[in-house]
Amino acid sequence: MMLLKKWNLSLVFIFFNWTTLFANDCEHTEIVTKIGRKSMKEVSGLALSRSYPKVFWGHNDAGDGARFIAFHLNGKRLGRFKLKGALNRDYEDMSFGPCLKSEGDCLYIGDIGNNDLTRTYVTIYEVPEPNPFSKEAQKKGHVKLKNWKKYTFDLKEAHNSEALIFHKFAQKFYLFTKAHRLTWEKYPKNKGKTFIFELDPKKNNVKKIGYYNTFLFKKNQKKARLKPKASFVTGATISPEGDKFTLATLKHGIEYKINKGKEPFKPFPRNYSTRYRFPRFDGAQIEAITYDQDGKSIYVFSESTLKKSNYLRLFKVNCQKGTSLKHIQFKIWEFFN
Repeated sequence: MMLLKKWNLSLVFIFFNWTTLFANDCEHTEIVTKIGRKSMKEVSGLALSRSYPKVFWGHNDAGDGARFIAFHLNGKRLGRFKLKGALNRDYEDMSFGPCLKSEGDCLYIGDIGNNDLTRTYVTIYEVPEPNPFSKEAQKKGHVKLKNWKKYTFDLKEAHNSEALIFHKFAQKFYLFTKAHRLTWEKYPKNKGKTFIFELDPKKNNVKKIGYYNTFLFKKNQKKARLKPKASFVTGATISPEGDKFTLATLKHGIEYKINKGKEPFKPFPRNYSTRYRFPRFDGAQIEAITYDQDGKSIYVFSESTLKKSNYLRLFKVNCQKGTSLKHIQFKIWEFFN
């Protein structure tokens, strides 16, 4: 009987790793454009507009003020916007979707970073999407916005997070924690885990709905345990249709399928379906990602720490088979950087 139980457990383990090993790996990458670092210094949140074609929204990490920036697919900066009266303790991610408190679309900016594990609450700002082509936006300086809303959620325990999505059908936020070094020291049992919190803005409810073992994001799990930093969850994005989401690590995008109803995480998606290979270059740190309009590609922003570079680059990654001239150009650039 004991031998049978061990055999059954081994079968489950083999099946789980088989499905993980043969998930779709996607690595067709192109350099879309480059953005001057004057405004975009350390991008940690990214969203693609639905109303304004080829317009992206992005924000920097902590220390940059309560602001965000619009830029075009061609690399041109369109305007800077500031949330009047708001704070930026540590903006770490941005999501996009229908507004909760008004008509139209909104940007949801997550003040969710907590590197020192000193607080238990997170703040999410709901900002109606402004017009990036307005005369005011084209002027020097910032457009000051007053029509934002704030949601504060108490997780009841200290977590650091850099990943947030808003599900338009559930009308809820989903927060993914980052088990960084300080987390391991304080809570050793959380090493290699990213917890998922469901945040309900209507009821102000917080619910922990599960977790992922981030070591399983890599094929070589032994190496992942020795160098767990490569599996940190540093960002997230949800598809326009609300049927899948991708978590960013420093090296990969891990995509899971979810249902489009009011309970997207029921059943809880255990195995990922797709893994995107992120660009590798000196100083690479990927935190800002967003889906394309068709949900078939993801845009990835480099958060390069290299002072010698005057630009940050926007990449596009998808599952296209074969190669292309733009992909070859990217591989050459990657080799020399």
